[in-house]
Amino acid sequence: MGLLSTCCCCCNVRTGSLVIAVYTLILSCLEVTLNLLLVVFGFYTPVGFICLVTCVVIFGILVITSVLLLIGIVKDIVVLLLPWMFCIVLTVVSILVVVIALLASMGFSIFTLVYLGVWIVTGCFNIYGLLIVISQYQELKAGRGTALYYKRATNDSTNAQSKQRGLTEQAEGSQVYQEKPSSTTNTQV
Repeated sequence: MGLLSTCCCCCNVRTGSLVIAVYTLILSCLEVTLNLLLVVFGFYTPVGFICLVTCVVIFGILVITSVLLLIGIVKDIVVLLLPWMFCIVLTVVSILVVVIALLASMGFSIFTLVYLGVWIVTGCFNIYGLLIVISQYQELKAGRGTALYYKRATNDSTNAQSKQRGLTEQAEGSQVYQEKPSSTTNTQV
């Protein structure tokens, strides 16, 4: 059993990992674009420039590893989950360093406080996403967590429910059948 058995208490870790992969892919593409625009238009300090370039590189790598994560989950290739797990840890730590460097170089302005708040929330999502992907990795390593596994589990659950319904209906039917003859037997006696 993995660290987590469900994602957000409503879906399995495979589906949660797919959502996390798409989320990090979209966020990383937006970050690369935003940071490149800031570099091109010159909205930075000397320390800010280093931070922006660092973000472009880190999020560029995260784009690639998010694609690998998607492929790994869809095709059930365990080893393709590892680069994303390593990169997301690197991303969380790097962003923490970048935010501290920005605070040190620019001071406490509205921009840096908003940036800090956004990255605290994003960092929490990334850590939770890491736990979900680690759980999926553990499930795949144990031979569970594949698309076929979840499809079988769903079919087994559906079959069990149908079987239970059938047994209940059968029990109710036999109870009704038994009641009728006993009432006619009582009238004859």
